[in-house]
Amino acid sequence: MSGFSPAFERLGAALAAVVLQQQETLAEFLPREDWSADLTARTYASGGVTVRVSLLGSYAARERTWLWGWANPQFGDAHPAVAPTLVIRTIGERLGITEFTTPEVDLSWYEGPAGHGGELIAMAAGGVLRGAGYIGAGYDGGSAYLHVDDPQVPPAQWDP
Repeated sequence: MSGFSPAFERLGAALAAVVLQQQETLAEFLPREDWSADLTARTYASGGVTVRVSLLGSYAARERTWLWGWANPQFGDAHPAVAPTLVIRTIGERLGITEFTTPEVDLSWYEGPAGHGGELIAMAAGGVLRGAGYIGAGYDGGSAYLHVDDPQVPPAQWDP
């Protein structure tokens, strides 16, 4: 693949402003401190605040690929942190968004303004799921992307 599909680009463009506004709200709510996650319990904790999360997928920095949580052999469709995100794959099938249906997405071509192409997949997936935003949780060799689905996180408010 040498670029995002037109269907992915259309969806991303439609969701970008709303998702980024919610990301700002999440950043104000959730402290950026040492963190821990328990994906079986679907929790992410940072700075004394714990939120409910689901696993979107992960970005491998060396390989420059995105691996969906449902395609990761450590998790799979039935894992408690993955099951809430399966609607993304269903929507991808319905709308012809290959980035949502391909188990491992090659992003080696990406040279855009985001840190890497995985960030854009997480943004679009988070927009499809709505919720309270997404978290990029770094680890040695990449980042896991978690969707925040917790009513304690306030919804974004538009500036007047």
